[in-house]
Amino acid sequence: MKDLEKELRALKPSSPSSEFKVGLEEALGEPGKLAVKRTPDIPAEQESILSSGFFRLSLFLGITSTLAVALYLANTASNDDAPVEKPSSFIPATEQDSDSLPVADQDASPLHGISNASIAAFAEQQGWNLPEKREILVGAADEGIVDRPGQAPARRYRYRFLDETIWRNPATNTFIHSAIPREEIVLVGLDPY
Repeated sequence: MKDLEKELRALKPSSPSSEFKVGLEEALGEPGKLAVKRTPDIPAEQESILSSGFFRLSLFLGITSTLAVALYLANTASNDDAPVEKPSSFIPATEQDSDSLPVADQDASPLHGISNASIAAFAEQQGWNLPEKREILVGAADEGIVDRPGQAPARRYRYRFLDETIWRNPATNTFIHSAIPREEIVLVGLDPY
């Protein structure tokens, strides 16, 4: 049985004769000429792309330039260790007691953890106008009915917003534009009948 398998593996079909190919092309007409295109003989030994001198040179230049940029960035990062001074009027959010702010004031503020009164005081000192706030509805989707464990089913709606805040300083003719994406999920309870 093993001898038969070896003999079958050794068998290869003979290539069709040129007369057969020409006859097939003529019988099929124009589509036959397209289907049975003669391809040029491919040389057995092709030069590999890795053995070309141009490829090796470009690979060497690419690696060396990458290393040079990495060393430059590492050097500039180590030189930036000097302490940075904060402006005296800047109050980080971590230094304020955000728990003491009323919830309504926290929600209306464009900066989380900083009250509108703090922003107004800062704006007066630096010449900035109060921020302009806009809420843009980007998309809404009805996600269907969801089951809630231990509760009645609900219909889930997903709303996508873009919260824009613009600060303007008329004295210096500058502005700061902040756009933050936000997503809300609203569950509307359903009464089963």
